[in-house]
Amino acid sequence: MLAPVIRAYIAAETVDAMHDNANLATVLRAEIDALQRLVKHATDALDKAKADAVAEGVATYSLTQRETPPNKAEYVALHGRDAFDAHKRVSTVRTFAWLM
Repeated sequence: MLAPVIRAYIAAETVDAMHDNANLATVLRAEIDALQRLVKHATDALDKAKADAVAEGVATYSLTQRETPPNKAEYVALHGRDAFDAHKRVSTVRTFAWLM
């Protein structure tokens, strides 16, 4: 149900990029930019709606505590670099980048 609204938003936001001479990369950039703006607007609206609900007394935030491990700098300070190197996990990070 929301998909047509999103498609209409993208179309309205990318009309300048859709001219006859636009290449696919230009159109895709415009679509991604429009979606990023949409996410920002939606996140701001959601945050405001939650704040309004709390201000009206119909909602609240529950506070809990959780334990978290030390970050890299804290671990190295506590146990030394050799211990960190012996116990660290390495993962692959996927980062989006334009080629053109």
